[in-house]
Amino acid sequence: MTSSTHNVACRNLVLDAGPLLMLSPLRGLAETFVTVPQVLEELKDKRAREHFEKLGLMAGVNVKVQSPDPASLAHGAHLLALLTPSHSH
Repeated sequence: MTSSTHNVACRNLVLDAGPLLMLSPLRGLAETFVTVPQVLEELKDKRAREHFEKLGLMAGVNVKVQSPDPASLAHGAHLLALLTPSHSH
């Protein structure tokens, strides 16, 4: 582990489109960044796409793009349903 990974806020950070659209600085927030292909599809603004593409080159931020497996989606939906007040058990 390099010394730069000791000063990060968290180990894994899942990105939605918000920080990418806002051109937010990400360096130092996490060891690993993960997002889904649908988030990249939301980056229609030229500056936001360029920001994403340059993260690895200029900021040393590596974002892994991967699709969740069906079991993870089902688990997430189940947790969301449990946390939603209108959900009847």
